[in-house]
Amino acid sequence: MLSLTEKPKTFKGMVGQDLVKKSLLHISKNPEQAPHIILLSGEFGTGKSLAAKIFAQAINCPNKLSNGDACGEPNCP
Repeated sequence: MLSLTEKPKTFKGMVGQDLVKKSLLHISKNPEQAPHIILLSGEFGTGKSLAAKIFAQAINCPNKLSNGDACGEPNCP
């Protein structure tokens, strides 16, 4: 399976889940307006953990892109 070997590191590489991607990018651009809890739910294999990992990297990235996505550098915290 391709999904087991090629996992995106940024929201740009994430395919599908457009509403989730748009919401998380908006929160990443404006972290001071972020909700206290973000609940991701769905069936097995829908990308919940992947979206959470990409979101965490975007929130913690010091060199964020203008759209709120992480820089994508391999050594980014």
